[in-house]
Amino acid sequence: MSWVNRALKGFFWFAFASFLAASIPHVAYFFRAFEPQATAGQDPLFYWGIAYALAVSIDVMIVLLSVTVAQLKHQQVGRGTIYSIWAFILLLTGLSWFINWQYARQFSSVMLNQVAGTHLNLYFFSPSVGQIDPVIASMFQVFAIAYTYIADKIAMSKPKTAEELKQETDEEEARVKELARLEDIRKRRRQQRVAAMVGTIQHLSTQVQSMHATPDDPETLQRVLQFFREMPHLLQPEQAVLADRLLKEFLPTRKDEVVQIWRMRAAHLLAQEACESEVETTEDGPDTENLRLVGEASSGSSSNNKARTSRSTGPRYLSFADAAVLTGYTVDTLKRMANEGKIKRHPSDKNRVVTSTVRGVRNPKRIASRSVLEAID
Repeated sequence: MSWVNRALKGFFWFAFASFLAASIPHVAYFFRAFEPQATAGQDPLFYWGIAYALAVSIDVMIVLLSVTVAQLKHQQVGRGTIYSIWAFILLLTGLSWFINWQYARQFSSVMLNQVAGTHLNLYFFSPSVGQIDPVIASMFQVFAIAYTYIADKIAMSKPKTAEELKQETDEEEARVKELARLEDIRKRRRQQRVAAMVGTIQHLSTQVQSMHATPDDPETLQRVLQFFREMPHLLQPEQAVLADRLLKEFLPTRKDEVVQIWRMRAAHLLAQEACESEVETTEDGPDTENLRLVGEASSGSSSNNKARTSRSTGPRYLSFADAAVLTGYTVDTLKRMANEGKIKRHPSDKNRVVTSTVRGVRNPKRIASRSVLEAID
């Protein structure tokens, strides 16, 4: 570095110090004005110390940030970072300028009173010199930022040495290498997240397909329809829980959602059959076959064919709670009957009974369940 460059660099630091020396007392005076004033001719040094600390925090930060942001521009820092730092610098600069302007207005003297009233004929307005002078006398931090900008331009204009170029090249290569590693890590993380999402979607898709594909089995659908034809009272809304529990006994699935879909589809098809049967009865006379399939259980009648069909589709075992609903007896009464041998328990599950042994056990007060008992075997 030549002596000219060294002198220029030293002069810039001297200018920064001059601006700070002029601005810091003014800013400190501003903050001191908002603290308790002196009493009995004594001015507490504590409040002056706080005021000067605030002034240094503002004015020195402006100079340091302006120098720092000039260096960051050459380090390929993102524009968002540069703009945010400049926004903070301008905010502090405007604050310091405004405080210094108040100080200049407060302590302006008569040294320039002969020109204070002179007006400048500008294009938009005609201010007086007395109005402009306080603005110029308070713009120390604006000068500091301008000096920083010029100093950076001068520093960048000189040619770099071979050592500096080598160091810059090495830093750039290391930076590119680390960025590639970082990008590779981010890419693997993205792939892992995508794979996890795909797996979750495939699992959910399989679940949904299994739920919606089951009701398309014609054989199972006919079994469910025959089940509800023999016990139509289970299609009532208040019997939905019992219907699902019994229907689950002989369906190949144990999922409650699938059982509910079977029950709702069967209810819809049987309702259509009932409507068609009603129309045919009105036009051609009673259709005894349809009346038997849809309504014989609700009317209380039964037949050997009905019992035979229900034996092929109905559940073989019932819980004590279900048996209590169908027979009219309480659970305790049914358990006592099981202990006495009147009804037979499940070979391995003592909480369930054989359906066929319940047929002949019914409470006389619950005659309405007769058709159901005769339909289950």
